[in-house]
Amino acid sequence: NICSTKRTPSKSTFIKLFPILQWISSYEFSWFRKDFLAGITVAILLVPQSLAYATLAGLPPEWGLYASITPILIYSIFATSTQVSIGPVAPTAIMVASAVEGVVASLGYALGDDGYNELYQSIC
Repeated sequence: NICSTKRTPSKSTFIKLFPILQWISSYEFSWFRKDFLAGITVAILLVPQSLAYATLAGLPPEWGLYASITPILIYSIFATSTQVSIGPVAPTAIMVASAVEGVVASLGYALGDDGYNELYQSIC
């Protein structure tokens, strides 16, 4: 009976699903220092950006951290590119947040007022 035959995934299937398995065995520990430094640099820029974008969206700031870290981790496991172009644009997010805050304040709204969040989000 064909329906009762169990198939087990092959090694190549796992490598196609998780490209990290293809290169992790050949990763050289001497690269770690530079990779770690690059990761710290991106993280330093990513934190203010993610906090600002979450605030712009009217969400708690920590949600921005979750939304920014998770895709990078997923990308590193499932992506095939060795040069990844995922990065923060924190200054832009902070400037947009400041500008929108100024517009909302000029319209007479303060944080916590009824309609504040709706107006804030509609400007963005």
